[in-house]
Formats: sequence, structure tokens, C-alpha cells
Amino acid sequence: QWFDPWVFPLDDVATATECVLPWVAGFAAAMDHFPALMEVDDPELVEPLALLYLHFDPADLEDADALAAVIETLEPPADLAEAVQDIVRAVMLMADVTRPRRVPQTRVARRPAPRRHPR
Repeated sequence: QWFDPWVFPLDDVATATECVLPWVAGFAAAMDHFPALMEVDDPELVEPLALLYLHFDPADLEDADALAAVIETLEPPADLAEAVQDIVRAVMLMADVTRPRRVPQTRVARRPAPRRHPR
């Protein structure tokens, strides 16, 4: 399922980063209070986290060398619509890693046992 993060343009001159920073800061604050996601040791989480944390000042990313390295390879969003799209993409990627879809198990059709007639 998709979601639509509430991100509003601050004013006519605000950059995309300035507009999404409150949402990203809220996400980071949630990670401080609910650290289970950050405790998952999966390299597939680095890219989606980088998509979010690229909006922070690089000096604020302490002890996050792998994250900082990926952030350096990313282009900042061109506009607010792209920044919001990146937020949605990042959250969906994190969900894919932390909550993989279960493959439905197919049941093997079995024939009913033959009835035994009393003799």
C-alpha cells in the first residue's frame, strides 16, 4: 500500500530539502524512540535511509560512514514532488527489507480416501 506523507511547501523560495526536513526529522526522532529498524543489520537498508538522511547536514550524521558514503552518490531532489517521491520510495524499500511478503503456500489437492462399505 502507498502512503502520502504530509509535506507542505514552506514558502515560494524554500528548497525541497527545507520542505521535507520536518518530516525527515520526525522520522529520525521516531527512530530514537523505536530503534528496532536501526538495529536491523541489513545492507539493503542503507540506500533507503540515505534517501531520507541526505536532507540532514552531513556533519550531523555521526558514526554513519556507510550511510554518508551512499549519500555522497545521490543527487538531491530537483523539486518538492521528487523529494516527496523519494520519501515514499525510501519507506517502501524499508518495508520490503523489514517485512518481506510471504509467498502464499499452495495446498496440494488430495483425493478423499475411498469409502469402505460394510460387508
